[in-house]
Amino acid sequence: MSRKNKSKGIMSEEHKKKISKALKKYNKTKRGKLDKKRLSERMMGNKLGCFKRDAETRKRMSDSRIGIIFTDEHKHNIGLSLLGKTGPESRPWKGGINIINHGIRNACLSERIEWRDRVFKRDDYTCQLCHNRSGCGHTVRLEAHHIKSVKDIIKEYNLKTDDDARNCEELWNINNGITLCHDCHWFVHRTKPHDHQ
Repeated sequence: MSRKNKSKGIMSEEHKKKISKALKKYNKTKRGKLDKKRLSERMMGNKLGCFKRDAETRKRMSDSRIGIIFTDEHKHNIGLSLLGKTGPESRPWKGGINIINHGIRNACLSERIEWRDRVFKRDDYTCQLCHNRSGCGHTVRLEAHHIKSVKDIIKEYNLKTDDDARNCEELWNINNGITLCHDCHWFVHRTKPHDHQ
């Protein structure tokens, strides 16, 4: 392979044949058969053609990217790669849970407001993490947070319609709610698991 082709990642036919021969030889070994089996198991049921990684691996990969700043060109290229991909073709697709989640949140607005107000009243309009509250010229934006997430409740009770949501007691149970200020609510959603009550 010439130096020019090497820098572009282009392989000659001779080089491809050498790699193919080496892989065939490797695949016949005990280690090769084991690797092939592991790869097959990891790819099983995976329509996207990428590996399913365990939580520990995903966390390690995420931590390794902390502090990396993408250029505007890189962000633009990521956007282009996702352009037009919706539903199951989209990378963040989770089986339509967000569509149901948003539908329930929007359709059950009066129930949600009533639940929020009851949680605020029970907690004396005070953030339960930092204990901030409005008063004396100081304004605190309060938000009601579901301790067990709406997404998990939808999954557990298999909620599909607005009526299902309205009739689900756990969704509107004030014991599943906590009053948080905007900053604490942001913090809680970015730390896992939710260790607060």
